[in-house]
Amino acid sequence: MKNTKKQIFIFTISIIVLSSVILMSSFNLVMQNYIKSEAIKTITKKMNVYKSESGNVTFDTTESIKDSVPVNNILLTLNYEPFVKIISFYSENKIMEDKIIEYCKQNPRTDEEIQFVSINNEDFYIAQTHLKTIYYNSTEANINENAINIEETENAGLKKEEEEDILILYSRVTPLSILSKSINIVFLVILLVFTILSGFLGIRIGKQIENSQKKLKEFFQNVSHELKTPIMSIQGYAEGIQTKVIEDQSKAIEIIINESDKMSDLVEELLYISKIDSGQLTVKKEPIAINELLYDCSKSIEMIAKNKGIEINFNFDEISPIIYGDEKQLSKAFTNILINAVKYAKSEVSIKCNKHKKYIEIFFCDDGDGINEKDLSHVFERFYKGKNGNTGIGLALTKEIIDIHKGKLTAGNLHKGAVFKVIL
Repeated sequence: MKNTKKQIFIFTISIIVLSSVILMSSFNLVMQNYIKSEAIKTITKKMNVYKSESGNVTFDTTESIKDSVPVNNILLTLNYEPFVKIISFYSENKIMEDKIIEYCKQNPRTDEEIQFVSINNEDFYIAQTHLKTIYYNSTEANINENAINIEETENAGLKKEEEEDILILYSRVTPLSILSKSINIVFLVILLVFTILSGFLGIRIGKQIENSQKKLKEFFQNVSHELKTPIMSIQGYAEGIQTKVIEDQSKAIEIIINESDKMSDLVEELLYISKIDSGQLTVKKEPIAINELLYDCSKSIEMIAKNKGIEINFNFDEISPIIYGDEKQLSKAFTNILINAVKYAKSEVSIKCNKHKKYIEIFFCDDGDGINEKDLSHVFERFYKGKNGNTGIGLALTKEIIDIHKGKLTAGNLHKGAVFKVIL
C-alpha cells in the first residue's frame, strides 16, 4: 500500500490533536464553572451572614481563608462614600478597591445579583446590597473587634443609631484564571512534545508496515514461482506421456514423483512456518541426547550424500550432551542445515559438538566455496536467492525453530567452505 507512513502519521496526529482539543476544552469549561460556582457560593454565604437577623452583625474575614475562592467586603454609605464610623473595611490593596467602588458607583444595583466583571485586566465576581447597620454613638463602649453585641450595648445605656448603607462583596478570581492559563500552557508544551514523538513513532510504524507488506508481496511471488516450476514440469511430462511423445515413461514418472515431492516439502514448510508466525507451534520439551539426534539426522540424508560422493564426519565426545527441547522440531532444523551443507560441499561435511557449562555448540561445516560475503546477512531470509543458490525457506524455518528454543543460529565462512553454528 502506497503512502502508508503518511496515512498513519496524519491519522496519529489527528487523533492526538482532536483528543487534546476535547480535553483542554473540557478542562477550561470545568475550571470556569468551578471558579464561578465557588465564587457565587462563597459570596452568597457571606451575604447571608451579614444580613442575618441575629443579635450580632459580624464582619470576620477569617472564614474566607477556608474557602477556595476568598471573598472581601466593602461597606459604604448610600452615596458610595467610605463608611468609617465603626470599622474600616478596606483591604491592603486600596487602589484595587477604589476601582471596584468606582465601578459600583457607575453601575449601582442593590438586587444582590452576583455579576462577573473585568476591571483593569482583573476578574471579579461582585454583589451589591443594602445593609442596615446598627451602631452606638459612644467611644466608651466595650466593642469586640469582630462583633457588636446589641443586647449588652443597649443595657449599657448607649444611644443606638440605625443607618442604611451599601455592602459590596467581591471575589478576585484573577489568580485562579492565571493558574488555569498556566496549566493550559504547560499542557500545550506537553502536547507539542508528545505530538512530535507520536509523529516519529507513526512514521516508524508506517515504515514497518510498508516493509511487512513488501515482504508479504515478495513472499507470495516467491511461493508462486516455487510452485509454478514443479507444476509446469509435472504438467509437461504428464502431457508427454499422454500424447506418447516421451518414450522412456519410467523416467518421466520418476521426474513427476520427484517434482511432486518438492511441492509436498514446500507446502509442508509453508504450513510449518505459518504455525510459527501465528504462534500455534508449541514446543514439547524433553531430554534429548544431542549426539544420537545428529546421527539420526545424518542417516536421513545419507543416500543424498552418497549419490553426490559426500562423506559425513562426526567429532563428538563419548558421552552425549543432554539438552531439553522438541526432538521433532530440532530434527527438522538440523536436517535442513545438513541438506544445505551436502548441497554445496565438494567432498566432505563435518559435524562437531562442544559442551560448555550452560550451553552446547554445534558446528556444521562443508568444504565448498563458502557463502558470498554479500549474502551472509541474508541467508536466513525467506526465499532469499544468493549468488550461487536457489530460493527457499529451509534455512529461514531452521532459524525460527532455533529461536523458539531460545538458541542462536549464525552462518559464516572458514578458510575453506561454510560453517553454520548452533548454540542451545
